Amino acid sequence: DTDYIRRAKILYIGEAVREVALKAASEARKAGLKVIYGPGIFSSMGVDYLGPVIELSDYVIISSRELRMLGVEDPSELIPEQGSRRIVVTLGARGSMLLGRGVSELVPSFNVRAIDTTGAGNAFTAGFILGIMRGVGERESLIIGNAAAALKVERLGPRASPKLFELTSFLRRMGFGTLAELVEER
Repeated sequence: DTDYIRRAKILYIGEAVREVALKAASEARKAGLKVIYGPGIFSSMGVDYLGPVIELSDYVIISSRELRMLGVEDPSELIPEQGSRRIVVTLGARGSMLLGRGVSELVPSFNVRAIDTTGAGNAFTAGFILGIMRGVGERESLIIGNAAAALKVERLGPRASPKLFELTSFLRRMGFGTLAELVEER
């Protein structure tokens, strides 16, 4: 429903068939929204196939494994010569990385005991988007994403992502109290 898209602040497109993703991204662009795209399993279709959706995205969130499935050796290949697209690569236990024109930021993960990594990418993405929505900055959004993923991997089950109060409590314990205050519900 394109009316629904126009009322949003940010559009996240995750693991959608290209035609659906392309239509949604086009509508979001027309409405002036930020577009965040996570191709997920559709990465196996290749960069040529997904290129039109990637081109309409402000942020592409992709795991290092999905990057290989996409057929891209160096994530900077996805950064246009002009424009402000950012590539966010999740690196599992090593953290996450943000790449863009003139930007290269690696944010290490939090040291936790992983029980189940299923759903960690989804938790990361939710945390990253929360940071972008709250306007805390890209590095800080990576930290929030890493924190959400860290909390997720400490739990069993794919849908065991943290609640907002758990995320902000964790950020405080890890020394990011100011950041926690910025992302709390308003």
